[in-house]
Amino acid sequence: MNLSKAILENNLAVLQKRFPELAGRLKNAGVDPNIIKETPKTGLPVMKYRDQQGAIKFIHSAYDPLKEAGRAIDWEKCAESSFIVTLGFGYGYHILELARRLRPEQKLVVVEQGLGIFRAALEDIDYTALLEMPNVYFLVGESPVEAGTGIIALLRKTLYPHLTVQTFFPAFNLFPDDYNEIVQLIQTGLNNYISRHSLLDTPEPLSSGTNILLINCPIRLTDVPRHIPYGLGILAALLEKEGYNVRVLDINAVREPQAAIEQWLAVNNKWDIIGISGLVTTYRYQKALVPIIRRTNPQARIIAGGGCATSVPELVFEHMDIDVAVLGEGEISLLEVVKTLEGGRSLQGIRGIWYRENGVIYKNEPGENIEDLDSVPFPARHLLPLDRYLENSPILFGPVAQRAKRRLDVITTRGCPFNCNFCYHMFGRSKIRYRSPENVVEEIEMLIRDYDIDFISFLDENFTASKERVYRFAELIKAKNIKIPWGTSSRVHNVDRELLQVMKDSGCVYLSYGVESGSQEMLAKMNKKATVEQAKRAIELTREVGITAVATFIFGYPGETRQTIRETVKFCQDINMKKGFFFATPYPGTPLYEQVKSQIGDEDKFIDQLADAGEFVINLTDFSTAEMIGLKFLAENWMLEHI
Repeated sequence: MNLSKAILENNLAVLQKRFPELAGRLKNAGVDPNIIKETPKTGLPVMKYRDQQGAIKFIHSAYDPLKEAGRAIDWEKCAESSFIVTLGFGYGYHILELARRLRPEQKLVVVEQGLGIFRAALEDIDYTALLEMPNVYFLVGESPVEAGTGIIALLRKTLYPHLTVQTFFPAFNLFPDDYNEIVQLIQTGLNNYISRHSLLDTPEPLSSGTNILLINCPIRLTDVPRHIPYGLGILAALLEKEGYNVRVLDINAVREPQAAIEQWLAVNNKWDIIGISGLVTTYRYQKALVPIIRRTNPQARIIAGGGCATSVPELVFEHMDIDVAVLGEGEISLLEVVKTLEGGRSLQGIRGIWYRENGVIYKNEPGENIEDLDSVPFPARHLLPLDRYLENSPILFGPVAQRAKRRLDVITTRGCPFNCNFCYHMFGRSKIRYRSPENVVEEIEMLIRDYDIDFISFLDENFTASKERVYRFAELIKAKNIKIPWGTSSRVHNVDRELLQVMKDSGCVYLSYGVESGSQEMLAKMNKKATVEQAKRAIELTREVGITAVATFIFGYPGETRQTIRETVKFCQDINMKKGFFFATPYPGTPLYEQVKSQIGDEDKFIDQLADAGEFVINLTDFSTAEMIGLKFLAENWMLEHI
């Protein structure tokens, strides 16, 4: 049985269960499941298929989908929505591309898979996430209207009465005209939304002294903002403590389009220093943001920091007109840079930075990591739009975490002594450094007192690296009678029953493990330094003490074979954990990136594409891309017989 037929039969099985009449009609139609769709330079969708005699046939759409979608859709309603789904056949991607160009921060999903539309609509859309969103907009067009509206009607009758639906049939037009008119219509709708619903606040008037703006770039746009910019918050607190006038523009929280950001910066344009921060996945956004800063605040010195500047400083200086890049930990270097710029002195000799002066880029010596993490201030959460994060408190890590109403993040460690080939370490591949349990508990008490939180996510890579510290933490939690649920991450070989029970008794309700593969061969290739049996035992023990076990898996790592995929599926079946996998993605600064660098080609273009590891960027296997993606689908659905 070929892959396409296997997937189609699974689609029909879903339909048979949910919509038996529709499934019967589709199956009886005898349509070849090997239909593929191409979009030529004309921008019009083409369907290529084989008829019953095996001859290749084409269906070329006569209408202009981009124009008709642009005119027919209520784009202002789209702008008000936190999630858009298009159910279409031929023009859905055009709709998506228009929306992405004009509102890149919006969460957008297109379900555009021909016969697979029914499976996608039923299975691929995260309906739990939809339930958390107040405004959801469904566009249903052309041939799937009947099926699409049927799905939506079912949802409305069950969990989702708040759905907004627009159904339209594109008018046929043989002569596409200029797209400028359509773009203007869309932009008008978005501008109307921005003017009435902007989440951007006008900061209080700045006083005399050095005025500093720190910008958090948007990340993981396929999800709502859930995690505060912890590191940027620490830098803001440090600068504020030194007497500087500091504000934070958290674009990741407000998710406003670039037009609104530029308008805000044009009005609030008295900054002396503007810092931009984000992971390497914000590289493309930062490239677009820097020219906006130059236009609106030409007097400001621009400092880049965070994972992006640290992992690809050469590209950052080549493609962004910045003045300084702070590499690695920023607390010491940034403060020195600000004081030096304020005094009009040379940046020469400040460790941990690169800088541009008279067109020349200078690369100073690396900075040193901070050993005493208790000396680092807590993040300046009062400068962040916390309500935006608090409203997205629920996370799908067990029933307690899903009921969270006021969840915030805490980070208690820096560094990692392990060298997994796929993992990027912001603080370098160094020894792990800890905040003291007393310091951590002090922050928790402050969060409960000042922000009335009801859940804590410890975003450490390996919270259990020091068992003694965990025991002391639990002892303090009990002594101070702090009753708040929390969750965190661990390596599989760092836990035992005694430790897990102590964690459970102190409030731990979920524990996430980076299992990554159920194949020992693949774990060795990843340099994971862990075994499949350790992973299985850790998950079993975690569940036995009453903590929700969460696991992550990587699919498509170099060397992946059908056998290693089967082993991972079998592992997931053994531990009864059915979930999606992350694509193996080479991020700059990792051994994996260096290993596959010859496949990457143009680094600037490649890094432009980088996003969350849930999105496909590059095929690192010996499978064809279509085969790999199909195998991932089969593996996630435990369809072992087809792998």
